[in-house]
Amino acid sequence: LFVEINHYLKLQKMNELIERLETAIKMEPSNVSLYSVMGNVYDNLHQKTMKDNGDLTVAEGYFTKSLEYFNKAIEMDPKNVEALYSIGALYYNKAAVTSQKMNSLSEDYSKEGLKKFNDLKAVVFKQFDESLPYFQRAEALNPNDTNTLIALKEIYAKKDQLDLSKEFKTRLEVVQGGGKNDKSYFPNN
Repeated sequence: LFVEINHYLKLQKMNELIERLETAIKMEPSNVSLYSVMGNVYDNLHQKTMKDNGDLTVAEGYFTKSLEYFNKAIEMDPKNVEALYSIGALYYNKAAVTSQKMNSLSEDYSKEGLKKFNDLKAVVFKQFDESLPYFQRAEALNPNDTNTLIALKEIYAKKDQLDLSKEFKTRLEVVQGGGKNDKSYFPNN
């Protein structure tokens, strides 16, 4: 079964993968990594549907399923950095898609265009705000994870919190230079 799961992961055959993962979860309900993998599968489906300008209801269903599986992984293991990061990435990726829609309106200076732009901007910032606690918790558990540091640096830059963005840029440079951050910036998360 696990060989099949890895095979379908490699081929990106999502429907077959979902079936095999559901079977694996029934067989090993305490295997946290299965829930994380299933969360990633639904996240991939969500991103693909959004990228292809697919049905928003279907995309939101994938998002919800992904979130459910990642939350289950965190419920089973509250220190699961992968699941925490992945939930942050779910919201972050959603904000990235919304940002693209927002940026497509940046040339429309009509009253209606500006309103749509500002409405989408508020949604983007809300989505970034939803991602932050997960990235912060992931950083608290692993202050040397490159992806988490990049996400925090970029979110704070987009939110014009340049002092925090600079802090995470510095921390990222330490890791990319082969060093280690001695402690987390968010030790209490």
